[in-house]
Amino acid sequence: MPCLRRSVWPLGGSLIVSALALSSLSAKPVYTSFDPPDAASTYAQSVNAAGEIAGFYQDTSAATHGFVRAADGTIMTFDASGIATSAYSINKKGAATGQFEDSNQVHHGVERSSDGKTESFNVKGAGTGGGEGTWGSSINSTGFISGYELDNFFVYHAYVRDKSGKARVFDAHGAGKGAAQGTLAYGLNGNGDTAGYFIDSSSLVHGFARAADGTISTFDVKEAAGTSAYGINDSGLITGSWFDANQVEHGFARAADGTMSTFDARGAGTGSYQGTFPFAINTRGDIVGFFIDANNVYHGFLRKAPGKVKVLDAPGAGTGEYQGTQASAVNDKGVVTGYYYDSNGVAHGFVRTP
Repeated sequence: MPCLRRSVWPLGGSLIVSALALSSLSAKPVYTSFDPPDAASTYAQSVNAAGEIAGFYQDTSAATHGFVRAADGTIMTFDASGIATSAYSINKKGAATGQFEDSNQVHHGVERSSDGKTESFNVKGAGTGGGEGTWGSSINSTGFISGYELDNFFVYHAYVRDKSGKARVFDAHGAGKGAAQGTLAYGLNGNGDTAGYFIDSSSLVHGFARAADGTISTFDVKEAAGTSAYGINDSGLITGSWFDANQVEHGFARAADGTMSTFDARGAGTGSYQGTFPFAINTRGDIVGFFIDANNVYHGFLRKAPGKVKVLDAPGAGTGEYQGTQASAVNDKGVVTGYYYDSNGVAHGFVRTP
């Protein structure tokens, strides 16, 4: 999934937990690290209410595969009919969505049902050349999928696809029509509302929210030089990041009525391309993401609904430049998933249980 400002079986899993966390008197959360067999790098992307996790990994031959990890640690890998498959979102029924790349480097959307069957799809207007095509970003409890396509002119267009397979393509007001411009949808809630960002004709980035009835609202953080929305919950609360004139990233939370609040994780760097990057939000309004500190080390964070931000560092995460922890998703029970880069720069999946 392109992001304009990001760097963006019980066997194979290991429990990493301090001695204090083993004590029944301890309230410390438990971190579990995991990798599918033959994984050279693992990227956990989404977690549902049951604790099932979807993501993707690269194997030792550099091929990319999707995976779904059950709450008991069992990992099921899957591939669509292409050379590289990635899963980005999983719903409460265990269905996942993402994309795969075929032998001509064309991208196609993919939906994996809870029983393991995969179905590919292409949105009308999606390009058929290398690097073009269809991406699935999020899947909700009713089987709707949000995402985007890249057309033959390398312009992005967003879509919402219903459970019957019918997709409605749309563009936010003001979206540019040139190469690397247009509209990208990321977040999708249970009501069918989606959120994302668009790139205008001057290549500036703005947030948008699209209601299930098709109404589109665009927005920017007041002080922002660019605003990107990624997650939306059932109350219409949206989270994402914005960057200032000095290229420093900050987080925001936008209520359904348009009320905006901004925040920074404690310890976030203040240099160019450092700062706070929120990505997902649960029904309670808890937000997760990561921040980059002054030494360019990644740290995950969990911002509880009242506004308190907790730093999340997975045991085993490296402390060197471009190493560390990135949190990707949080469910309504407070279970967080994501991945971390170790001291060798190798990525591993993790799940943090309260």
